[in-house]
Amino acid sequence: MEVIGRFAFNGASFGTTFTDVITNIGVGLTIPGSVKRIEEGAFNWCGMSSITFEDGVEYIGKGAFYDCRLALTSITLPSTLKTIGPFAFMWCNKLSAITIPEGVESIGSFAFAFIYQLQELHMPSTLRYFGNSVLFNNYQLSNITIKPDCQHFTMGEGNEEGIIFNKDKTRLIFFSAGQKLLGRRYQYKVPTHVKEIGGGAFSGVREELRSIVLHSTLELIDSFAFIQNPLERITIPANTKLMVGSIPSECKEIYMMGSQGADAVVTALTPIVLYPNAETRSRYYGGSIHANIYTKESLLPLYSSIAGKNDIGYEQLINPYQSWEREAMSSITTVSAEIPGTTAKQLTTLCRDFDIDLTDATLANGVKAYIATEAKKGDVTELDGTEFSGTYIIMKPVNYIPSRTGDDNNDYTGVVLVSEPGKTFSYKMGENDCFSGNQTTLSEPNLLEGAPCYMHVYPIETEGSTTYECYGLNNGRFKSYSSEGTLSQNKAYLRIPNNYTFNAKEVVFSFEDAVTTGIDTPPTASATDGPPIYDLQGRRYDNANSLKPGIYIIGNKKMMVK
Repeated sequence: MEVIGRFAFNGASFGTTFTDVITNIGVGLTIPGSVKRIEEGAFNWCGMSSITFEDGVEYIGKGAFYDCRLALTSITLPSTLKTIGPFAFMWCNKLSAITIPEGVESIGSFAFAFIYQLQELHMPSTLRYFGNSVLFNNYQLSNITIKPDCQHFTMGEGNEEGIIFNKDKTRLIFFSAGQKLLGRRYQYKVPTHVKEIGGGAFSGVREELRSIVLHSTLELIDSFAFIQNPLERITIPANTKLMVGSIPSECKEIYMMGSQGADAVVTALTPIVLYPNAETRSRYYGGSIHANIYTKESLLPLYSSIAGKNDIGYEQLINPYQSWEREAMSSITTVSAEIPGTTAKQLTTLCRDFDIDLTDATLANGVKAYIATEAKKGDVTELDGTEFSGTYIIMKPVNYIPSRTGDDNNDYTGVVLVSEPGKTFSYKMGENDCFSGNQTTLSEPNLLEGAPCYMHVYPIETEGSTTYECYGLNNGRFKSYSSEGTLSQNKAYLRIPNNYTFNAKEVVFSFEDAVTTGIDTPPTASATDGPPIYDLQGRRYDNANSLKPGIYIIGNKKMMVK
């Protein structure tokens, strides 16, 4: 017999001998070389502990060994094998290692999906086709090799270790969650050479990926790319196409930088059917996302139709007693151009992977943003009136904060926010970003390095021929890092280049506007013809007697009213 037909042994429990087609060895199976093809679902739901394919087998069809999860712990594939079909070994989740022999040319979608114990995968040089989501949700997979002479696929190196790419690295195929690299802890900035994120590429990364930045020229996020990982927010670049199920399944905030529109978002949130075949008791799978959408004010009409929409997706029960067969439904709570924020302390840092617009004073609610333009040594008065002698940085106010800058728009702007502690405010996504025809950039260099995702920071960093001393904000001052560590997402740190040669342990602020002077006791009264009085929002007052408790600028000096 050269062919084992569709669903030939569906659900079999091997305890007897099956003719000359299959020889039962204990609870293992040997498929003889006389068999050339194994068709769809041939051994679906079977209970063998091992499978040995003798040389001669060339084709393993769709779902041939689908869901042999109960006992299957090892497979030995033949040197004659050419094709592994989609879903072939899906849910065989006790396999810990798979070696695909030389000669295999094609591996279909989901072929090795949901193999939770899988730790090793070794791929041949002959591989030409690797389908979507082949390794879907395999969160322990950390030891991956591809033969170096493979013409179509490659492994990343350095900070891209454990990542499968196509040969020219324009498509990211699989991101290894088990590859716990220190510099990649909790975060990943998709490199600019990647144009497409493949189906299921970041599925199942669990706690190893808490933040991600998608670069400006990304063209595609394929189906299921971010299902089963803990990403709670994602920014979609303006020219990125979204496929079915491409939004993270735990997502709470979606930032749309472009004009993809409501239909694109609905598509990205729609749950999907992985294996639509009733004979295999199809399993429905998808995220149940409840998120807010934030976008530019000019783009609100494109997205406003799905605000409050709570029926994205559908429900379909195959078996009402099996909750895992129910399709999830997603919803969009709000669509807004106003992004909420809170300043925990008087001085905080901020960075986002989209432009920030703080020009609306009502939204800013007294919160001001500053970049660090220069480091100096000398005497300065801090915000609380403390006199300081040492290294300080010149802080200049900005109302519009361009995020994606640099030659490839892969540099990110960090700012310091000044406000009363615990201040709530809102800001907008800037209209003049790198996707617009009138991109706004900073007029001066900025010593603050933005971290739009979690970032691994070292006390001393080198970039080209320049060495930088690094400082983190701590209780109102920038203090030098004593050891390497991880900076939280949407924050910033200070990098002073070595040409300053200050070697300072801590750095304070010198604000260019009136915020910099010491806090004094104000006069008990002020006539209308006295020195001008302003609050930190720039509003003028004529009489000091009517001032409420707070900080004011009186005669170019900062004063505290209690």
